[in-house]
Amino acid sequence: MTPTQIAVVQASWQKVDAGHHEVAEMFYQKLFELAPELRQFYQTDLQQYGDRLMRNLGLAVSSLSRLDSVFPMLQDFAAQRVERGIKDGYETVVRNAMLWALEQRLAESFTQEVRTAWNETYSLLTGIIGRGTSASLVGEFTD
Repeated sequence: MTPTQIAVVQASWQKVDAGHHEVAEMFYQKLFELAPELRQFYQTDLQQYGDRLMRNLGLAVSSLSRLDSVFPMLQDFAAQRVERGIKDGYETVVRNAMLWALEQRLAESFTQEVRTAWNETYSLLTGIIGRGTSASLVGEFTD
């Protein structure tokens, strides 16, 4: 990622974080619409998962310039996905659900530049996670 893309993601995150409950709810709504079979992995309160999603995504966003500081966290979450039985293959679905939720929250602020920067962020994070395990990002920011 370029320094400009990092700055764009971090700036847009401020608006996302201000409505993090709504963004998480929209994310899971879209995720289960796109891949209803994933619902079985989320049997408890979705607000709890959403809070974790936003907290951990916020940590990753704030650390984009120094991802080595969150590398262990990302790999731990990936390992948890493998343990829970979530299979590979949902990266695109999760990406689409997250981008959709971000677009809903950011509205007209979700420009092509912002979309591209978030796509790069997602690719970067899934690349890091993929180095340590074969799990997808589907639950990386949920537990």
